Amino acid sequence: MAARDAAQDDVYLDTDVVDFIIAKNAVDLIQLTEKNNVSLEINSSPFPSMCNVSFRPAGPQLDGNGIEDARECFTKLYSDAVTDLRGSVVSLENIYPDSAHAHLDEACQNVEETFPDVIVIRDLRGFRFVGKADQADKARKHFLACLQHRTTTNSGPSVSRNTSSAIRGSKPVSSSAASNDKLKKQKEGRGNNVGNATTSNPKATPMGSAKEEVEVCPICLVPPTEARRLEKCKHVFCRACVERALQIRPACPLCSEPYGQMEGNQPRDGQMNVRTIPEMHLPGYERCGTTEIEYNIPSGTQGAEHPHPGHPYHGTFRTAFLPDNPEGGHVLGLLQRAFKQRLVFTIGTSRTTGMDDVVTWNDIHHKTSIHGGPMLYGYPDPDYLKRVQEELRAKGIF
Repeated sequence: MAARDAAQDDVYLDTDVVDFIIAKNAVDLIQLTEKNNVSLEINSSPFPSMCNVSFRPAGPQLDGNGIEDARECFTKLYSDAVTDLRGSVVSLENIYPDSAHAHLDEACQNVEETFPDVIVIRDLRGFRFVGKADQADKARKHFLACLQHRTTTNSGPSVSRNTSSAIRGSKPVSSSAASNDKLKKQKEGRGNNVGNATTSNPKATPMGSAKEEVEVCPICLVPPTEARRLEKCKHVFCRACVERALQIRPACPLCSEPYGQMEGNQPRDGQMNVRTIPEMHLPGYERCGTTEIEYNIPSGTQGAEHPHPGHPYHGTFRTAFLPDNPEGGHVLGLLQRAFKQRLVFTIGTSRTTGMDDVVTWNDIHHKTSIHGGPMLYGYPDPDYLKRVQEELRAKGIF
């Protein structure tokens, strides 16, 4: 297959996830770019918290597939990371007392040494700790504990350490040369990651009399006021903070444990049609037939729950594929529930065309191609059914 035009190889991805991949997979990325004779470029994008990731030829492409192969490998790394990663935030405005600001670098260094699977991203507003859900939250608590300890002991002035490998800017590097230099430095240093929602009576209970370990509310980042502990996941927030959050999205703001039934803002007059094709076999599922899903969302006028009420929106027609086996059938049932709850699509800005007021996917990934692997939204992709179930669970569908 001939390599596609370079302009078609731009992808918009979550900035924090990309930073995490670069930090934790530097050696693999160096080998990837050298093997395929390409350079990795990471630039800013028109979308908040997103960056533009692209691969460009660094020399002759022997088989014409260097860019495509590199993109496929990077997409696999991204797909593996995005389902597990979470961010936990500390605002500079809520770091107190003011004397704690003198120890920020030292606290970041301590977090890096204690939590090797977490990265710390620093910007003008504060710090983001990115890693698996439990690790990111523990790293944030550890960071605050370090600051509290340093400001309550008489250990004298702290010595600021160089934490450039732990603290990264809020935007990735903006050129291929910078990207590759950053990767090589990390390699030398190492040596060898809703529509509107409704809920009623969210299950949040008052704190018990026992002393809790929670230092700050994860939402407002100050000690909890009228603390509430969510019943299933046991996370603790200010009562007012968590009640507002659950009104917007009935799930724990930290771990996405569902509390109630979500309803999105997918247009109400869409259709989801399903048929089975026994003679069609998806790559990786040669022993079973194929389930074809057709979504038809006609154009219409936006309602009160949409970005621009009263304005027209452009509809869409999408086709997706699942294996016709027990696990594929389970996923199909989950997708049907998600469609009924208006969670599969939303109205917003297209990530591929940049057009506003269009019907777009709502973070539940579908296989819209039969072939091509993850890079072309097709098969084979042995982890897809597991990933899409995790995405559905995050919306309360399981």
